[in-house]
Order: sequence, then C-alpha cells, then structure tokens
Amino acid sequence: MKLAIRADMNETIATGHVMRCLSVADAVTDAGGEVLFVTADTCALDLLHTRGYEVIVLGTDWRSMEEELPVWEKLVADQSLDGVLVDSYAVTEKYLRDLNRLLPVTYMDDLAAIRIETDAIVNYELYARPEDYETSRTDPLLYLGPSYAPLREQFGKCKPRRVSAAVERILLMSGGTDPEHMLDRLIALLPPRQYAKIHVLCGRSNAYRAQLKKKYADRPELELHGFVNDMRRLYESVDLAITAGGSTVYELAATGTPSITYALADNQLRNVREFDARDLMDYAGDARIPGEVEGKLPELLDKNEHPLLRQRRADEMQYLLDGKGAERFARILLR
Repeated sequence: MKLAIRADMNETIATGHVMRCLSVADAVTDAGGEVLFVTADTCALDLLHTRGYEVIVLGTDWRSMEEELPVWEKLVADQSLDGVLVDSYAVTEKYLRDLNRLLPVTYMDDLAAIRIETDAIVNYELYARPEDYETSRTDPLLYLGPSYAPLREQFGKCKPRRVSAAVERILLMSGGTDPEHMLDRLIALLPPRQYAKIHVLCGRSNAYRAQLKKKYADRPELELHGFVNDMRRLYESVDLAITAGGSTVYELAATGTPSITYALADNQLRNVREFDARDLMDYAGDARIPGEVEGKLPELLDKNEHPLLRQRRADEMQYLLDGKGAERFARILLR
C-alpha cells in the first residue's frame, strides 16, 4: 500500500506538522507500507531526504492549497496512491472535499474549525470531543484522544516516573521560533543559583541563541541546547519542564515529566487549558499578553515543589500516554 503525506514546514509554521507526520510515516513503513511526502516548497526537503523519504515538491503557495488541486489527479495516477494523510491549517472545506473524491483522505486535525468531509479524522488532543465534528455527509470515522498522539519511537517504552524530593533541574522550551522571546523571559524569572541545572532548548529555528548565550554567560547553571537527538533522556533527567503548549506536552506526558505550560498561539489555548483543567499540568498564561506569564509563574513554581503533587500527575499522564499512538495512527491509514 502506498500513501501520500501532505504537510509543510517553514519559518512561519515551524517544524511541528512535518515532525509529527514523520512519526506516522516511520510507523507506516515499519508496518510494511510505502510513504511519499508531498510539500508545497523545498523547505522540508533536506529533513525528509535525511530521514529516507521520497518527496514531491508542488511548487505552490502553502497558504493557498486549493491551487494545487489540479495537480492531484495526475499525482494519484502516476504514483498509484491508495490514500493520503493531510496535516495543514491552510486546508479549506473545498480542498478536503475535492481531494477526498480522488482518493481516501485522513485529516490530522487539532482545531475543529471547519466542516471536514474526509474518510477519517484523527485529533489526538486531550480536549477532542465527537461533538466538535458535525458534517453534511456521512460522518467520517473519528479517532480522538491522546492514545493516537504520534510520538517518536523513542517515547514508546518510557519507564514509570519517580519524581525527586525537590526541584533542582529545570528544562525551558519555547517551540521552534520563539516569537515572544520566552526563553529570555523565563530565564529572567529564575534567580541565579536557585537551581542546580537549567536546560534551555534553543532549536534550529531559534534566531536568538547567540544573544542568549552572551547575555547569560555568567550563569554557569544554564546549558543551551541546539538539536537534541535523545529528547526522552533529557526529559527524564529534569524535575520540571516549562514549555509552550504544542505537541511537546504529549512527549512530556509520556515520560511523566512534571510541567508548567504557556500558550504562544491560539491553536494551543484549548490544549493547555484542558491539561490544566484535568490537573495534569499547570497553565501559566498566554505569552502574548504582557506580564501574564511573569505574574503567574512564581506561584506555580512554588506549587510544583510538592513531590506528592508531581508524582500523582506523573502517574496519571503516563496512564494517558503509552507512546504507541503512531502505531495506532499507522493502522488507521493502512486499514
């Protein structure tokens, strides 16, 4: 069976869509399927080739997906495609409906913002509900909840978390591009010498790494990381993480890592609020609102000093996330 995966990455939307699709692609190939990536431009080309996948570049505008519809009929025939996974916020109702007429479409959704007329919908967010999806046609198959979270293979065999008595090692994360300069703001909130180690994840898309390194050169407890190959090991080495509310929260949950979240974008708000409402992770606020995170974070840091709270949350998060979501996702596509 040959499947296409339609996803993009660039400076605006960062790497999240492509990275989670790569987890699905790896699970599909492990199960005997074949995967072809389809992208609007060349931004993801090096990454996808490095991971061993064939890529077709459409040469279109990723923000105007309906423009690529005329290409798909020939693409489906030439590549003998059996189905496609679409993962993009730029889709429209027409795009999904017309593409689904050519071949079975599974849509990876986390917004529930439009009427979706496809064969299947996967929404692995904690807040996903069936009532979010009402269509004008035969209802698509719905696969909802964290059991379908397509985590990387390294998160499939996480050992049960045993929390430390005190918070001594902290991990700071801000997503790909850090548009609100959150790493700088978070470091400033953590007094020097209060923690034994502060890991700062400053990825390949973050333009401020050199500035942070220079500004905080006198903070020996700070360690700035670029690309980290073994994220699971890093998560397991810290006592508390402070992170933006993207898909990273599911990796943290799988490892049982006590965490405080904040939002960087509208599409993260429901997620972080749901984790907070279920008392799994504390929500420190919207980073786009001046002073909100700064006002709430000190109290939440004190709250997370309690080991019984951290242990109870770790146990509940690891019950929800067993790390096998990508395998389940692959079975949906290969059904």
